[in-house]
Amino acid sequence: AKDGSSELAFMVDSYPLDPSCPVSPLLPYVLRFNASAATGWVEQEAHALEASLEGSLPVAIALTVGSLLLLLAGERLSRLAFFLSAGVVAYLATLLATDAALSGLSLASAAANCVALCAAPLLVGVAVGGLALRLLTLAFASVGLCAGGALGFWSYELGLHRVATGVVFLHRDLTYFICIGVAG
Repeated sequence: AKDGSSELAFMVDSYPLDPSCPVSPLLPYVLRFNASAATGWVEQEAHALEASLEGSLPVAIALTVGSLLLLLAGERLSRLAFFLSAGVVAYLATLLATDAALSGLSLASAAANCVALCAAPLLVGVAVGGLALRLLTLAFASVGLCAGGALGFWSYELGLHRVATGVVFLHRDLTYFICIGVAG
């Protein structure tokens, strides 16, 4: 970087694609991602938005409507957001992996490479999104167990540590494990 800071640039050599391939416009953005520039742009836009929105009634109304939408349709939206986020991450990872494999092999024709770069990431993205939906119950159970365990830990730290059972396990009184286990 010009100012001496480290710049997180992600550049990969790509297999040359025909411009008619549907994925070809996307590849330059995915393969030449500069995290420092993206972070700087987001911060700049956030500051500009913050300066222009102070005391804005339309923003308050939009936030209220958005909050109401999340309150009333939160479960449906969380499932959709979970599917899309897992699918997009898997799509991009598979796109990078497929492009790297095709760049290294360069055995197939341009049409076959285009089909592979279009089909493989899409199929993997949909499959991983579906898997994420199947694991949604497990994810919510894990979050609940962790939140309950944290509540039990803090209840122990704030007062229940004075209630001793006399049974010591792993250098802790049994009350500690009861608090974490019951709340979790």
